Amino acid sequence: HSYGYTPTERDDSDAAEQVKLGDRVVVHLKKNRFDLEPREYSGIVRFVGKIDSEYVDNRIYAGVKLDEPVGDHDGIVKGKRYFKCPPKHGVMVRVKDIVSTLQPTDRKS
Repeated sequence: HSYGYTPTERDDSDAAEQVKLGDRVVVHLKKNRFDLEPREYSGIVRFVGKIDSEYVDNRIYAGVKLDEPVGDHDGIVKGKRYFKCPPKHGVMVRVKDIVSTLQPTDRKS
């Protein structure tokens, strides 16, 4: 009997292969319940993997350090540090919510 991936896991693992630590990316975020459409924010991937949750969650997440202070945290989610960034610059998103990977234009920044 072979147990394959659920569609969600397959989508996430395919997407995760495209996302690398240090990548500059654009993510879709709804910052509050009044946002009708998600907005695009840019940032740098600081974490890729599964996160601890109270239920079994095989989704793969990316921790992104955003360029603007519109995030939810500083890399600590539910008491566990996944990455470091300034307060309000961190978000944890599903890897499939990353819209695009940007080529770094300037290696110094």
